[in-house]
Amino acid sequence: MEILTAEGPAGDAGRASAGVALVLEWFWAAHPLARSALAAHAGAFWSDGVDGLPELLVLAARAGALQESEEAALLAGIAAAAAEPSSAPRLASESASARAAIVARLRALAAGPQLRREYLELVAALSETVREEWAARGRAAVELAVGQLATELAARSFVDALGISQAAGRAELVRVLARLELETPVLVAPSARGEGVVVLDLDTVLFVGVPVQRDLRFSEARAQELARRARALGDPTRLSILDVLGRAPTSVGALAVRFRLAQPTVSNHVRVLREAGLVTDATTGTRRALTLVPGGLAQLLDELGELTEASGLDELTR
Repeated sequence: MEILTAEGPAGDAGRASAGVALVLEWFWAAHPLARSALAAHAGAFWSDGVDGLPELLVLAARAGALQESEEAALLAGIAAAAAEPSSAPRLASESASARAAIVARLRALAAGPQLRREYLELVAALSETVREEWAARGRAAVELAVGQLATELAARSFVDALGISQAAGRAELVRVLARLELETPVLVAPSARGEGVVVLDLDTVLFVGVPVQRDLRFSEARAQELARRARALGDPTRLSILDVLGRAPTSVGALAVRFRLAQPTVSNHVRVLREAGLVTDATTGTRRALTLVPGGLAQLLDELGELTEASGLDELTR
């Protein structure tokens, strides 16, 4: 599989469209560039000289789930496709050795129930790794990028719409696409985790995965989500609750007594803090209590700090 790390790709505007592909986030979570223990496990699963799990994209395409954005539906589609014997994919984008390895993987999955079970456990672990980031910010950033790409693809050439800024990277991608000489439609899928450009022939579509531009990683949708969570800190009672919980787990009833508030009022404050990822349940003996989410407040403040850096707001406050 072609992985171009120069910042973007190329092609023909008339046959190109943009879409959301959750499977691409899983692909990148399994790639060596992720530099994680899970990526290392994915690399050791096959040990056939091909990096990552490109067959995930093939399976998603066969399941009709290449543009699926819901985790459960994508997992079900991949599981069904992995068990189904089928003809070898064309994979014109791959070298002969890479194509042979990917075809061998697909055949092994279809023929071996135990291997398939282990593989699907690995895929489930990838989905779990991606889940929180996808829900919190990844999906919103990707959807915003898809909207912008759709506008660009309608008005400009494929190469220009994808915004390759480096001449070497631009020339390399044009070379790859020219070599393929395919007449199939092109699907461009942005990725919040992407570290480069992925080009893969999936028979019915030429799949091009591109990284979300850095300035889109803090999309308007993400800013709105951060604003909602930050509002949890805008009430003195909620700040006081955080202070108390930071000292020891405490029940809603005890908080109500401490602050001389009705229990439903305290429960409402706790709900806001819980939805902001700051408070969770704790059990002390037989008593249910509340406690701080470890690192929850620090993470929220870090994300707000990253947002101000990305937008230049930090320069205005110095």
